[in-house]
Amino acid sequence: MSERYTDFLKQHGWAGKPCVFLAGDCSDRKYYRLGSEATGFVLLMDAPPPGEKLEDFIRIGSILSGLGLSVPEVIAYDSEKGLALIEDLGDTTYSNCLLTKSVPLEDLYELATRVLIHLHTKFDIRREEITLPLYSLDLYMKELNLCLEWYYPSVYSKPLSLEAVKEWETIWALLLQSQVKSETLVLKDFMVDNLVYLRKRQGVQRCGLLDFQDAVYGSRAYDLVSLLEDARYDVPQEIQSKMIDRYLEAFPYVDRALFLESYHILGVQRSAKILGVFTRMYKRYNKSKYLAHLPRVLKWIEQDLNHPSLKRLKEWFDLYMPSTERKVLNAD
Repeated sequence: MSERYTDFLKQHGWAGKPCVFLAGDCSDRKYYRLGSEATGFVLLMDAPPPGEKLEDFIRIGSILSGLGLSVPEVIAYDSEKGLALIEDLGDTTYSNCLLTKSVPLEDLYELATRVLIHLHTKFDIRREEITLPLYSLDLYMKELNLCLEWYYPSVYSKPLSLEAVKEWETIWALLLQSQVKSETLVLKDFMVDNLVYLRKRQGVQRCGLLDFQDAVYGSRAYDLVSLLEDARYDVPQEIQSKMIDRYLEAFPYVDRALFLESYHILGVQRSAKILGVFTRMYKRYNKSKYLAHLPRVLKWIEQDLNHPSLKRLKEWFDLYMPSTERKVLNAD
């Protein structure tokens, strides 16, 4: 263990405890489990600055906890080092529950949808004393262009023409104009890998939240599409429809047609971004495990492009990235 870790752990009484590496994903963030059954467990979160956002994790976690949601308690932290000791919520992630079938699938998604309903009901942008970025057009476009920068040239062995890029940017600017709005707090990575099933807790607190430091102000549809069009897991169409209905029933003043338009626009935006991110993880870091998820991501894009509001974008895909040519990369 590095000196950076040991000094921090000595300071807070956790030096020399058993340590197991848990996870790292598409970011520089890493997690380690410290302790034993006798001492209890905590997690060491390594969120190295300047790329990672430890202080955002802490302040947004405080807001979510204040709203009655389950987030890891922060026990100690050092912002300069990017290290924190946080509560260990356990191994019953939604991912593990789906793998073991230990909790009915619909129960998991219904609980997660209730968490979003709770968040969008309780969170008031006008009252919360927290400054967050808006999910702006620039941010949407920066994410979208990862698809053109990484996925497209990897599949077609050439960059996209300038004409096609210009048309892509024009279409998306028109589509996303209506999506740049401060409706609610958007967690951005609201998906099964970042949710924990906490059996001993009640109500919405039974769902633990793990990854929210990149939160922004944005559309109420974004986190629901993140949950239901997960890059790593197939969500049955019946469950998708039920959860959308469940969400909209909780907000009768929300226009269903406009919500579904947002849902499908943001679904394609998010999936296109993921195509780029997963391709980059393979090309830059040789992490081929992400390639296995590309067929599912392509499936979500195809599904969302059928919405009438996306007719022009569908025509662009049919011309420059037709479904018959949307390939899945193979590991070398």
